[in-house]
Amino acid sequence: MKNCVIIELKKNKIVMKIHEDAKQSEILECLQEKLPDLKKLYKGEKTSIYVEGKVLKKKEIEEIRSAIRVTNSCRYRF
Repeated sequence: MKNCVIIELKKNKIVMKIHEDAKQSEILECLQEKLPDLKKLYKGEKTSIYVEGKVLKKKEIEEIRSAIRVTNSCRYRF
């Protein structure tokens, strides 16, 4: 799946919408491409990230949190 994660930038938050049919490997691959750009855009600001769409298992949530943590210092909510 080509674009399984859509990122919407709002004034005080980032909304990540994950496609319902996306596989975990595709999600992580998409995030690896998109998160560095967010880091450049927000440069150290503490911005909340909201994840919507696909219902994730605990293991999947932890993998996504880990990917976000490595790239950005943000708060996140699933």
